[in-house]
Amino acid sequence: MKVNASTVESGPKVKRFRSLSGHNHECGFTLIEVMVALLIVAISLGALSYGLGHSVSQEQKLTQRVMATWAVQNHLTHLYLDDSMDFKMPKQSMLGQSFNTQVKALGRPVPGVVQIDLIANPVHSRVKGTLEETSSSARIRTIFVPSSNNES
Repeated sequence: MKVNASTVESGPKVKRFRSLSGHNHECGFTLIEVMVALLIVAISLGALSYGLGHSVSQEQKLTQRVMATWAVQNHLTHLYLDDSMDFKMPKQSMLGQSFNTQVKALGRPVPGVVQIDLIANPVHSRVKGTLEETSSSARIRTIFVPSSNNES
């Protein structure tokens, strides 16, 4: 009995196609092609992960800066309502984060007018019972006209 290639089945069937030149080729990818594709995907996912992490970090910094600006503006509003430079508001809480606000008188450019700096620093508690201040998140420089001119 004569055995030809069509009667012997050895292993899984592989689709074959015939190219224009008439040669048979197997369908599929080689191992090196799969590895290169996986390398490209891994590099792309790494870059995407880094970009998302950087975006989240920037969003957190922006949120903190907005809250610090609210704290400074709140302190400035209280200064105007109290009509005195003696108003003290050492600690404020905005959306669950605490800020120390302070007022510094910079001078009197015009009699009866005081130039002031309002600064808000976030308060971080790293060790129980101690407070640590970082660099200022918000600063407003403005003028203040107290009703009594004998304020310093």
